[in-house]
Amino acid sequence: MDLNLAGRRALVLGGSRGIGLACALRLAREGCHVALHGRDVAALEAAAQVIAEQGGPMPQTLTAELADGQAVTELTECALAALGGLDILVVNTGHLPYGGFAVHDDEAWQQAFDLVVMSAVRVVRGCLPALRSASPTGGGAIVFIGSASTREPRLHLLSNAMRAAVAGLAKTLAQEL
Repeated sequence: MDLNLAGRRALVLGGSRGIGLACALRLAREGCHVALHGRDVAALEAAAQVIAEQGGPMPQTLTAELADGQAVTELTECALAALGGLDILVVNTGHLPYGGFAVHDDEAWQQAFDLVVMSAVRVVRGCLPALRSASPTGGGAIVFIGSASTREPRLHLLSNAMRAAVAGLAKTLAQEL
């Protein structure tokens, strides 16, 4: 299927496995130049190799801890420099600990907020100027990977709360931008 993405530039967060890797692989197969983010260097390099072996250009690999604001700034700057701009941003963040309300203290809530919500805010903020100047139609695309728990919560409180916040961010950005 030709999605008319050849030559576009994409940053995929959490791209070393799972849904993030599937997104990166599909984008690369469509001819996108991909910058692939992950935390595990070995998994990230393996994912890049899979993409190259399955017909996509070898992606740029970038490691960063998304809960660290400075690391997200550096990740964004490196991705934009490596790709020469940006057309597509895929926001896909990490796994959160399971459990109900009584299990999580303030520190767990803050870590979850920084990892899922603030990383999304920071990466969009850092990429937005490049996305706005992308493509002849005047802008790029932001894809937020969420969770079914935003519609049907389960005993995964931190994920339910944080993914709902990102869904709200995505809906607001869709109206605003």
